[in-house]
Amino acid sequence: MENYNKFIYYINKIIDIIFISILWTVCSLPVFTLGASTITAYECIHGSVFHDQGYVFRTFFSAFRKNLKTGCLITLLFLPACLLSALSLYLISQQSLGNLTYLFLILSILVFAACFLSLLHLCCIAARFQYPVNTLVQLVITVL
Repeated sequence: MENYNKFIYYINKIIDIIFISILWTVCSLPVFTLGASTITAYECIHGSVFHDQGYVFRTFFSAFRKNLKTGCLITLLFLPACLLSALSLYLISQQSLGNLTYLFLILSILVFAACFLSLLHLCCIAARFQYPVNTLVQLVITVL
């Protein structure tokens, strides 16, 4: 009987993670809320899944309201760099100038990946340590 309870417990955790993923996707549809939804998903997984604190929906939406300002600020600071690198990636992929095109294509992919991963890393820092907004802006400037 105890194995059955463990099985149900882990199935509930998997379903919670699926719900958090769906909520993250829906809340990230407006691109400027990507940071807020990422911070919220991190907090929700840490609280609801790892430590059994509260329900997923209630935890997610209360954390989303709490982190909306900070997450949108982080996203709006990184969004121009991500968009410019994605635009350059698109423009370079339309050219056919030989080996030099592939070099610039790889460089554009690396710049886009660095911008996007820095955004996600900073969102995780914001979720984990609860810094004030001015400290997060200093971290954004340091990362850029």
